[in-house]
Amino acid sequence: MSEAPFSNLWYRVSSLRPRLSNIARISRHRYRGESWYVLHDVVTGRVHRFTPQTYYLLARMDGTCTLEDIWSTALERLGDNAPTQDELIRLVGQLHAADVIQCDIPPETAELIERRDKEQRRKLMTRFGSPLFMRFPLWDPDAFLERHLPLVQALWRWPAALLWLLLVGPAIVLAGLYWPELTENLADRVLSTGNLLVLWLVFPVIKALHEMGHAVATKARGGEVHEMGLMLLVFTPVPYVDSTSANAFRSKWDRALVGAAGMLVETAIAAIAMLLWIVLEPGLARAICFNVMLIAGVSTIVFNLNPLLRFDGYYILGDLLEIPNLAARSKRYLTEWSDRTLFRATVRQPMLLAPGEAHWLALYQPLSSAYRLVVMVSIALFLANRFFFIGIALAIWALAQGLLWPLVKGAQHVLSSASLSQRRDRAVTLTGGALAAFAVVLFLLPAPSRVMTEGIVWPPEDAQLRALSNGFVEQVRLAPGTTVAAGQTVLTLHQPELETDVEVQAARVEAAEAELSRVLFTDQAQAVLARDALEAERAALDRVLDELGRQQIVARRQGALELARVADMPGRHVRNGELLGYVSQGENRTVRIVVPQQDIERVRDGVRGVSVRLAPHVEQTFRAQVLRAVPGGQDQLPSRALAREGGGELTLDPRDPEGLSALERVFQFDLELMGEVPYTPIGARAYVRLELPAEPIGQQAYRRLRQLLLSKLDV
Repeated sequence: MSEAPFSNLWYRVSSLRPRLSNIARISRHRYRGESWYVLHDVVTGRVHRFTPQTYYLLARMDGTCTLEDIWSTALERLGDNAPTQDELIRLVGQLHAADVIQCDIPPETAELIERRDKEQRRKLMTRFGSPLFMRFPLWDPDAFLERHLPLVQALWRWPAALLWLLLVGPAIVLAGLYWPELTENLADRVLSTGNLLVLWLVFPVIKALHEMGHAVATKARGGEVHEMGLMLLVFTPVPYVDSTSANAFRSKWDRALVGAAGMLVETAIAAIAMLLWIVLEPGLARAICFNVMLIAGVSTIVFNLNPLLRFDGYYILGDLLEIPNLAARSKRYLTEWSDRTLFRATVRQPMLLAPGEAHWLALYQPLSSAYRLVVMVSIALFLANRFFFIGIALAIWALAQGLLWPLVKGAQHVLSSASLSQRRDRAVTLTGGALAAFAVVLFLLPAPSRVMTEGIVWPPEDAQLRALSNGFVEQVRLAPGTTVAAGQTVLTLHQPELETDVEVQAARVEAAEAELSRVLFTDQAQAVLARDALEAERAALDRVLDELGRQQIVARRQGALELARVADMPGRHVRNGELLGYVSQGENRTVRIVVPQQDIERVRDGVRGVSVRLAPHVEQTFRAQVLRAVPGGQDQLPSRALAREGGGELTLDPRDPEGLSALERVFQFDLELMGEVPYTPIGARAYVRLELPAEPIGQQAYRRLRQLLLSKLDV
């Protein structure tokens, strides 16, 4: 006994003769090697778990024994494990509040009305408390499943499992073989207007079969299913089924099978759709099969299998870990832990823990809350791109539910919880101090600030081989890898119109010379004009000849020749300034990085330090310094390797045929590596960290949030 055995209120209840309601069913379960008893309310579907000691008390509540008799017998049979009178009173009160116990005195009418209204409010909050998860019950499928019970049971025997394997196994292999075709231009195909309509129509059908899988599995294992309906999931009608009676199954594998039944149905449907997609010709039927695979695959993996959301994966995890009501018990465990450990309060009725439960309960609620908040905000931002006010409203609601409401509930607990009545001052002081410290850390205390970006090892200016004019590559004079000397010609370009321009301009010079000779001794005024015209024509000829001379691409230093796409060079047209190759001398110390526009202001304010990791030597960190900044922002990338298509982080403009234009403006900087640097090929990827002046975490978070809104919502 953890408290005094006697209660001042015992005289008021000792003569009651409690009796469990006929709607309560009790079954024995094993959780983590220990016996527990589960009471299932077949009307509300709620499940309550009790220890063997509590079950001994419940077994005596048959309407013939008074509470005095039950307690006296418990003292004799349970000894030190017997409950106190206060504990027995609380147990009766909890059972009474759950409507699973009846007593031998008539309850007051007002109390009945209050309890009925409370239950109705609870159901309404469950169904309509969230604008994203509103429920509308439509059908009781239990009678239908009962009539077809032989078929229902046949679907969950080993022949059906073998058929499922024969369907899904080959479909997975075929999906791997056809993966490039399935994923080609995926975003545009999925988000097209016509495909979105097909998705919207197919989604409820797939989910109806998914939910029917839960219902069939529940009925096949002896449970009952009395509610099936529609749920508005982000304003999309999605079927749901109430299979909570499966919680009373003794075997955790039966309970887990009910949780996985919907996903098993979906994967079988996706397998059939995969086989049909292969044999069908392009058209509406093939598009429907593709969307079936997309829904059954993506929703199953991202949502249903994820235990951090209250979908199938959550219930499967709870069953396999043998921790029922994982989310609720995790929240209660953390509350009791904070009361007991931080506030030094005495928990009057601590929750009972099976071996190994504590660390799961400590982790689940924080991870689940964070993940749900991220998912909800992501959905809200996605909707805001198309429906601005709806998206913003959902984002505000998600932040209120994920951040503001937990803070309000926590404040209510600290200020008014009965469990903290003896430690109220300590609880308020510690909570206020923690919030003040958090605010100081968030908004006043400087924190390290940095920008992470990528770059490539860049050749020095005199090592670059660039086209000095437009033209076609006529001849590659030296093979890659050849050692070249400074001034040696590497490539020869050919521009046919230049040769024509030289001939035309030479003829103009001859004509100007002839005109000058004609008037030189006869008309001095005309001679001055003719001499000026001749000089102009000669200057034009020099310019054309200079342009023709630029058709020779010459090495500016000695080293090993490296050319890009040498096999495609003959006959290829190049533009003035285009990088064609470089002359390497073994040690490359320059790295060119790109900084997105959202970070350029902070980078220009001052870089305190630069750290670089080179792709061939990722285990080493090299210090560097900013050598120069390329003037102005531009959309051209120095290398395709920095784009998503090349493994980088920047998105390319699909309208650029060269594949080097980014969708957002970027700013380029050249870094010089310091110290001894091993040989690194030019063009190798570099991972760069720019250390910036320290600033509070709150200021950094506000900047990122503002940038997110500007980029996603254009506000």
